[in-house]
Amino acid sequence: VTKSNIHENHNFYLHKEYFRIHRYYGIYSLLRPVPVIRDPDLIKKVTAKWFEAFGNHRAFVPKDVDPIWAKNVFEENIEDGWHDLRTTLSPTLTSSKLKIMFELMQKCAKQCVKHFQKQEGLVTVETKDVFEVYSRRNWYNHLQCNLQFIREP
Repeated sequence: VTKSNIHENHNFYLHKEYFRIHRYYGIYSLLRPVPVIRDPDLIKKVTAKWFEAFGNHRAFVPKDVDPIWAKNVFEENIEDGWHDLRTTLSPTLTSSKLKIMFELMQKCAKQCVKHFQKQEGLVTVETKDVFEVYSRRNWYNHLQCNLQFIREP
């Protein structure tokens, strides 16, 4: 068992057994406290209503390591222009539009699962290709998901 496996198993155990009844709890990542929020209503309040209090957070992946990931909505913080991004995205993320997107994403996810369940034996795929098809079809084009052109190495 490696150190990372011990750490992952420890956090999984805490989450599953000890903290499953709590709406939120905290853990330490080295010396830095990290809140873990489990309650959907509380997540909504923190990310939308109380954003100012939680806006400056540590980057998951440093910008110099992966500049594309740094543009992710969840990586943005107040200094990086979260307010501009939020102003741009808010009109597109209305409740009715999210419901439509959810149905399409759910349909595509089911097709993706069926595609891989049909495969026999061990299946090796380029994860980038799978997520590229999934995200492009769902988010950009709103088209039906067709996994026929996923390249297998």
